[in-house]
Amino acid sequence: LGFADGISWAHGWVDQWQSKDDTVAWQVEFAKAGRYELKLHYVCDSKNVSVETHVGASSQQSSLKRFRSTPQIRPDLDSKSTPRRMQSFAMQTIGVFDVPAGPTTITLKRLNTSERMLETSGITVTSADLPDDKSEFHLFLLAGQSNMAGRGNVTPIDRYPDQRIVMLDQESRWVPATDPVHFDKSVAGVGLCRQFAREYAAKHPGVTVGLVPCSGGGSPIAAWAPGGYHASTKTHPYDDATERITTAKEHGMFRGILWHQGESDSRPERAATYEPRLIDVFKQIRDQVGDVPIVIGGLATKPSGVTAARKQINQAHRRVAEKLGRCIYVPSDGLTLKSDNTHFDRQSLIEFGCRYAKALMSLE
Repeated sequence: LGFADGISWAHGWVDQWQSKDDTVAWQVEFAKAGRYELKLHYVCDSKNVSVETHVGASSQQSSLKRFRSTPQIRPDLDSKSTPRRMQSFAMQTIGVFDVPAGPTTITLKRLNTSERMLETSGITVTSADLPDDKSEFHLFLLAGQSNMAGRGNVTPIDRYPDQRIVMLDQESRWVPATDPVHFDKSVAGVGLCRQFAREYAAKHPGVTVGLVPCSGGGSPIAAWAPGGYHASTKTHPYDDATERITTAKEHGMFRGILWHQGESDSRPERAATYEPRLIDVFKQIRDQVGDVPIVIGGLATKPSGVTAARKQINQAHRRVAEKLGRCIYVPSDGLTLKSDNTHFDRQSLIEFGCRYAKALMSLE
C-alpha cells in the first residue's frame, strides 16, 4: 500500500476484524511439552472486546484493554535510510496453556461483533514452566505504594522476560516477568523488583524467582490493615495481598518481603503513629509467609529538601528494622527523582533493586 508521500507500510497485520464469525489461526511447532504464555499484539479502540483463545482442546477467554495506536514514520528496520510507516501494538496475555510437544494450532476468536475493529500483528509464545519442587520456587512479596510498584519509563528491552523469573499477574497466573510487573494504576512502569530478581537469581542457580506484586500507588499505612480500603485504586491492599499470598504458596515458598511505602503518611498527624502500624503490618504478613527477611527502602529525598514528617517516616523505618529480627533498612541516597519530585526514575529503580537484593541476601 502506498501513500501520496511515497512512504509505505514496513510490515503487515490483520485488520478490519469486526465479526465474531471470523477467526485467526497459527500453526506452531512446539519443540518440547510444557507450560506456555501467549501474548497478543493488538490494536483496539474499544473497551468491550473479548477474545477466546483455543490451543488444542483447551480454551481461555480474555477481555482486551483499550489501546489506540497512531502510526509513526520511522526508519525501516532493514534499511536505516528508508522511512516506513510503522504501527504500534499493545501486548496482553491471552492465556497460559499446557501444550504437548509437536505441531499445535492456536486459534483466536472474537466473541462479539462490533463496528470497532480489532487489529493484530501476531502472538508471542513464551515458556512459563514452574519448578516441580516448591523449595526451588522462591517467592517475594512486593508491597507498599507507587515507588514499589514502579513509575519508571518502560523501554522496549523492559518487555523482554528473563529466564527463571516469573510474576503473578492481575489474573493470578504465573507468567514470565516483564515490565510493568504491577497493575495498580495505568501509569505503572519499571520498578525495582525485576533487577532485584536478576541479582537474586544469579546468586541462586537452579532456583526460579516468583514476584508477587501487591503494591498500590498512594496507599497509606492505614489501608494496609486488615479490612483497610484504598479509594484511589479501589482495592483492599492487605486483604488482596492475603489472597495472592495464598495463591502463590500453592506453588512455591516465600523467601522475603520487599517494602517501600510512607510517602502518603508523610504528614504530621499520620507520621506520629506510623511506626507501630508498620510493625503490626509486618507481623500480620509474617504470620502468613513465615519469618522471612524484610527489606525496607528509604523514601525519596526531594531536591528542595525533606519535610520533617518525611524524616520522621524514614526514622521510623530505621527503628522498625532495628526492632524486628531479620529486617533491614536500605537508604535511597544518591538516587534520582523524576520531574514530579516523588518517584524514582528508571535507572535509579534498577540501582535500588540491586541494593534491595544485596540487603536481603545479607540476612539469609
